[in-house]
Amino acid sequence: METKDLVEIVEDEVKSKREFIYNDVSVIKVVLQKISSNKEKVQMIDATSGKHWSAKQMHDSIVTLALQLMEIGIKKGDCVAFYAPNSDIHAIMLLAVWSIGAIYSGCMHTNPYREIYNVVVDSGSKFLISCKQNIETCALLMQEVQTLKKVFLIDSEVDDRGFISVPKLLQNNTNVKGERMIDELLSKSTLDDLIKINFSSGTTGRPKATSLRNRNLLAVLAIASEGFEIVTPNDTVAINSHFGHAGGTLMLAAALLQGSKIIVFANFDPSAYISWVEKYDITCAMFVPSLINLLCKAVSHPYKNFSLKKVLITGEVLSSLIADDFISKFNPSYFGQTFGSTEMGFSLVKPISEGITNVSTVGIPAIGFKAKIIEMGSERKLKANKIGEIRVKGPQLTLGYLNNEKANKESFDEEGFFKTGDLGYYSDDGHFYFTDRLLNFYIFSLKEKFSNRFKEIIKYNSLQVSPSELEGILFEHEAVKEAAVIGIPDSNWGQLPKAFVVLKEQKKDSVTENELIEFVSKKVAEYKRLRGGVVFLPQLPKSILGKIDKKALKLA
Repeated sequence: METKDLVEIVEDEVKSKREFIYNDVSVIKVVLQKISSNKEKVQMIDATSGKHWSAKQMHDSIVTLALQLMEIGIKKGDCVAFYAPNSDIHAIMLLAVWSIGAIYSGCMHTNPYREIYNVVVDSGSKFLISCKQNIETCALLMQEVQTLKKVFLIDSEVDDRGFISVPKLLQNNTNVKGERMIDELLSKSTLDDLIKINFSSGTTGRPKATSLRNRNLLAVLAIASEGFEIVTPNDTVAINSHFGHAGGTLMLAAALLQGSKIIVFANFDPSAYISWVEKYDITCAMFVPSLINLLCKAVSHPYKNFSLKKVLITGEVLSSLIADDFISKFNPSYFGQTFGSTEMGFSLVKPISEGITNVSTVGIPAIGFKAKIIEMGSERKLKANKIGEIRVKGPQLTLGYLNNEKANKESFDEEGFFKTGDLGYYSDDGHFYFTDRLLNFYIFSLKEKFSNRFKEIIKYNSLQVSPSELEGILFEHEAVKEAAVIGIPDSNWGQLPKAFVVLKEQKKDSVTENELIEFVSKKVAEYKRLRGGVVFLPQLPKSILGKIDKKALKLA
């Protein structure tokens, strides 16, 4: 299907021509049905251990764990915080939690104590799923959080310090009576049951607790519907993002709701990842731009017959230079950027028919979605090709932040559109673009506080400088492995662009700060120069999704 068959522009809003139709009310009910129908087919592989799970093994293990959790005392509406790496057992445990109507939340197992403490407290979690690596942190949490009842360890074969071994629980067998109990629980599910609490990136302060319900995750099937078809039943889907992040949950849901085979990754090493793609015939994956760049840097020649054919980009703006490099080296049949976030899922997606063309667009409204551009400083809708704030509304959109009425009022307009805080425009055919894909700067009077990615724009002498443009240029240098650009305060000019760079191992002694500054200066207008300097780091700080943590760089 072409774009004209999928969207239309009505009253200065770009709208999907189709509404999303709910054929069921429970994500986990559909997932269990899909898995059950696959029987002995390989349904999941843990990339780290290499363990294969047949659909039947996976189904029975989910039900077994769900029954064990119920006996221990977890019930519908309880929140369970996860503080463990991605793994096959993590996925089974997540799905077991959903099977009894409980709520999933969590963060990376490498996050410091303060992060998991905030997750447990802010989500109201009564139970914690963790790993042996964090056993001391878990013990401290049990002491300091009075509402925390029990801790489970996903990688311990025996109970330890009173913490419950998940592998030990899996040794129990399910039975027909137990399955009927789960079926009875699922029959009471509703579209508005809360099943996941995500925490925003915290770029505007303390992370906000975002509610995701059955209706939100069921609607992620929009990326599998006719015209998009990014995830299909025949795909083998890589889960690169942590399950605690919206991206990890969305891809897990999209794949399992289709009955697709999944490959679960605990970490990302570009060379190893490429070999895993070939080993497991991975056909579909979602990445953040920094991971795409690492894959490009890991190879020097084009790959022939690479199985990874559908690539979805999310999280932030991807340089067209890196996009073209990836396409030339890995030859996907589809390469598309999507516009989404913790709050809005995959709201804008590039149609499957566009393949590897038009890599700059962040897509068109997914099924059931509509989007508009609002003039800054007013609530006036703008027509095509006019720059303003992108706002979206649709079935994947959260119903709001938990216990945060102030944030809800600030984040949604009177028509229920989410204020993304991102500057962009839509073309005459309904495709959306970020402004830094179109312009190198944009001067305007800002009458209200915008959040999210727009805050990354650097303002030098009243001129807007795009960090992604400078990062793209730095990536052109043969010695640069990774790069991030931020704005630092300056009393004379407002902000100065400053770069943080990771050099390739074999090039660490071959380039200086001044050389990189001069390299960029030769390629940009005078006001875009790296006047804040260049700092060399052994690695860049990353968020739960693998995105470069620019907030941490600003504090460095």
